[in-house]
Amino acid sequence: MQRLGAAEDRAQALQAHPDEVDLRLLRGELHTEISVLREELHTEIGGLREELRAEIGGLRGELHTEISGLREELRIEIGGLREELHTEVGGLREELRADMASMHRDLADRILTQGSEMRILHEDLVRRIALLGEARRSASDPAE
Repeated sequence: MQRLGAAEDRAQALQAHPDEVDLRLLRGELHTEISVLREELHTEIGGLREELRAEIGGLRGELHTEISGLREELRIEIGGLREELHTEVGGLREELRADMASMHRDLADRILTQGSEMRILHEDLVRRIALLGEARRSASDPAE
């Protein structure tokens, strides 16, 4: 009975202040509306999250495919460059060998030429020393 009495007291108090009744009804309606909006937002956000995951997965797949293609292109280009360099280095190696062989021949010719010149100069020096020796003997013989 006390409960009924408290309810009747409340009813009388609410009748005395009808504005409070409207506010309580509005509060209840707003609470319900906010709960509904919260659920809708939760559902929408969940849907957007799934869409983003799917989009990101698709982009990841596209990027992987594109990167794989670029990697293969680079591999082919680098292989071509490697072959070109190998060919050029081989050509340069042959040129260098030919130049070195030519220099070796030129050096050998120069050594032989200088050897001949040195022999001639040596023979001339020996001849001059011999002449000087003879001239000395001749000069010392008449004086005796």
